Amino acid sequence: FATSLCAAQSKTHVGEVVNGIGRAASPSFYSRWMYDQDYINDLAKDPNPEMQAAKKAVVQFEADTGKAVAEGHLNEQIDAILDRDLVSDYVQHDPNIPQGRKGLAEWFKAGGMHEGSGITSPPAAISMSADPTSGLVTMILEMEARSTANDPTKKYPGYLISVFRVKNGKLTEHFSQSTRGAYY
Repeated sequence: FATSLCAAQSKTHVGEVVNGIGRAASPSFYSRWMYDQDYINDLAKDPNPEMQAAKKAVVQFEADTGKAVAEGHLNEQIDAILDRDLVSDYVQHDPNIPQGRKGLAEWFKAGGMHEGSGITSPPAAISMSADPTSGLVTMILEMEARSTANDPTKKYPGYLISVFRVKNGKLTEHFSQSTRGAYY
């Protein structure tokens, strides 16, 4: 899998991207990353313009859904977001999400991963890589640190891996395995 992480760094008011990894500059990072367009652009940087566009499509989709969740407007906005960003025959590979664009919309409207999870902010996109041969864009998302049942005195961040196939600027396929358990 060919990766193309950005080696440049850029500091913004919410977070910074250093060697292709987003880092929190303040505790507000988890609830505000999706509003920081400089951060989003830095995360999507890629020497290959086609891969930069693919990465930007993925991270902007995550940011737009994150904003809709954070603002409490997801049910009103999700159909327009999905119509804009996903192909009509979108394929979903996740055991928790129904198939297709319609299934994804229903999952979001039903609360998706946030309902009953204790998550107060959408996970923050912190790293991306893209493969020009397959059109796959891999994103690492970091969730706000939480304590575990094994040791409630310490907090640990949780990470999710999300992989999208992008074609002509649209998300065509998604792979993940985020089952409720360790971080939900």
